Amino acid sequence: MQAVKHSNGKDWWLVKADCNNNRYQEFLVKEDTIFGPYYQYITNIGDWCVSYSELYFSNDGSKMASSIYGKVENGLNSRNRVDIYDFDRCDGTLTFKKYYMTPYDTSSYPNNDFKNGICFSPNDSLLYMSNLYTIYQIDLYDTNTYNAVFIHGPDTSIANFPWYHTLAVAPDGKMYIGNDNGIRKYMSYIDSPNVKGLGCGFVSQGVW
Repeated sequence: MQAVKHSNGKDWWLVKADCNNNRYQEFLVKEDTIFGPYYQYITNIGDWCVSYSELYFSNDGSKMASSIYGKVENGLNSRNRVDIYDFDRCDGTLTFKKYYMTPYDTSSYPNNDFKNGICFSPNDSLLYMSNLYTIYQIDLYDTNTYNAVFIHGPDTSIANFPWYHTLAVAPDGKMYIGNDNGIRKYMSYIDSPNVKGLGCGFVSQGVW
């Protein structure tokens, strides 16, 4: 689940995935009261619910990305689908816009390269997806479902690689990439996440 500030600048919307019922639960959180749940039913859905998934709001709160659905492609159960919704911060309405796919690699790595995290760039024009072994960048102004650009693979040898995990933009404007477990003290990051393509500047193991 994920929270985003109400348009009044004081209250909060809390949105929770309810994939099995093809809906999102919404709660309106005020200073001394929580209202809800309210339900937003989804008609444009994938082929099944994915356990490794996340909700993430854009920085201006006008869009929500959701990776709760997977899609069957060429007979393969691809987990790497992300849905984009418009979000009305006044009344909590979610409106489906489009889904995107990143490659679902089943042969290059010891485990299938399925998604772990999603995150908007600071200017909300790009969406990043961290898979177990790879980082992809999606151009949200491009209507091509498969426009994802490969940014980087493992940041060390496969034997020593802990898998990528969730992503987050920090106050310094950089996007930090979590590790799936605590077997090392380094994190990689993206130096200029607003820049389209490889110019975004992936920095391997750049944070101690």
